[in-house]
Amino acid sequence: MKVPSRTDRIILFLKAFRAGRVKTRLASRLGDRGALEVYTAMVADLLAKLQPLRDIVVPYFDAVSKSGDSPSSVASLLSQGWLKIQRGGDLGERMVNALQDVFSEGAERAVLIGSDIPEIDSDLLERYLDILREYPMAIGPAADGGYYLIGFQRKHVHPLLFDGIEWSTEQVFEQTLQRARSLELPCFIGEELRDVDTIEDLESLLSSGVSAPSLIELLKGYLVGI
Repeated sequence: MKVPSRTDRIILFLKAFRAGRVKTRLASRLGDRGALEVYTAMVADLLAKLQPLRDIVVPYFDAVSKSGDSPSSVASLLSQGWLKIQRGGDLGERMVNALQDVFSEGAERAVLIGSDIPEIDSDLLERYLDILREYPMAIGPAADGGYYLIGFQRKHVHPLLFDGIEWSTEQVFEQTLQRARSLELPCFIGEELRDVDTIEDLESLLSSGVSAPSLIELLKGYLVGI
């Protein structure tokens, strides 16, 4: 694997590890504590996959998260001073602010990802970062109509791309593409992946063959009888 460029960044949006704050649709079936355990396992698996790129990963929490509330892989990041808090009134503002942060600190290319797509790994992110050497913008569509990744070259991130989007709806991906076209911003569209929001998503994951050892081990107990 190539050594990551010092001018590349991977922004990882994370939820604070608190029961009742994460995966609310799963919580309706698994309870708040069960949903938190699922989310914690997903993050642990993702960070293990991103280990080769750890030097360019910048985690942003949606609220202050103490080391004691976090899985060991996240607590290790926090102990090294990696604690950034998302800023903004809605998801669009929070993403714009995080992207502008890393670009103001010297990044030339950056991708922003969520933490609930078990198929994301370091190879996938390296491909997107390479694509951003050619394309001003890249996006990875999610099966639910949103997207799991958005990335930019430094001079092409534009706040209007995120303004007025109907977040948490099936229109997010298409609205974002329409906005990119209106701004005459060439965009690379990657492969579609599936996030994990429901029991059905978890059952599909078990049969998919994706590498997610912490999550799969947890699910062996949770999905029996559900």
